[in-house]
Amino acid sequence: MDRKAEASRLKKIWKEKAGALDLTYAKAAKVMGLGDNYSAVSHMLNGRNVINLDRGLQFSEILGCNLGDFSPRLNSKLAILKDNDRVSGEEMSGDVGWLVGMEFAVAKKILSGEETTNKKIFWAGKHSNSTYALEVSSEANAPTLPNNAVAIVDCGATPVAGKMVCLLRSGKISYAKYLGDGVAELLNPSFPDRIFKISKNKIIGSVIGHQVSD
Repeated sequence: MDRKAEASRLKKIWKEKAGALDLTYAKAAKVMGLGDNYSAVSHMLNGRNVINLDRGLQFSEILGCNLGDFSPRLNSKLAILKDNDRVSGEEMSGDVGWLVGMEFAVAKKILSGEETTNKKIFWAGKHSNSTYALEVSSEANAPTLPNNAVAIVDCGATPVAGKMVCLLRSGKISYAKYLGDGVAELLNPSFPDRIFKISKNKIIGSVIGHQVSD
């Protein structure tokens, strides 16, 4: 893989389109779930960091270009994933709702299906149409799910014992490992009352992945 050539093609597209799109490294970092780490965007555009499939798809969506315009490598990888999905009959990767930074009351309505959002990011993993990107604002499950990470929550997936879930607790969005039988656990041993009861109607969805600043 010629990382520099790939980055050079992407940077050329960036320079051609960023002005018209009013796009900056800082704005791109926010959309990509990188928070204030705009230097990560610069590192990818300059070939210092390898661009993975998720990041490549995010760049293509932000810039309104095709993945293959700058990365035939990632475009081939995506084609293989699509072929595998067609063979297995499972749901395809695609856009998920972006709820990061959204007021709790509004996010809650979207999560319950009362409202929708036009803000999207691409997620390459399989998921239902009721999947959203939500911020993590606690160290309760660090380092597995660290503070400031972006959790990908599938509201259409059945909670599985031993896996992370997103839930409503004390009037706010929280995360925990689901142990089954209405019991959940915070993973950070420094937190008190780590194991607690939770009713199923308080579980928002299953955490199917997350992003952290590169």
